[in-house]
Amino acid sequence: MIADRSHGLPLYPDLAVMRVLAIRRAGRTPEPADFDADFPALVARALRDLTPEKAARR
Repeated sequence: MIADRSHGLPLYPDLAVMRVLAIRRAGRTPEPADFDADFPALVARALRDLTPEKAARR
């Protein structure tokens, strides 16, 4: 699913890995539905998961 959703965009898999790590830190196991989003939605999720301190450094 991740490869299909990437549409060849190289940043998508990197963001997907970040999403997996965030989900695992939350104590959950990633499921396919966690990646049922297009590229802009995945970017928004990645940014939402940043702590205020991390967001300020970027």
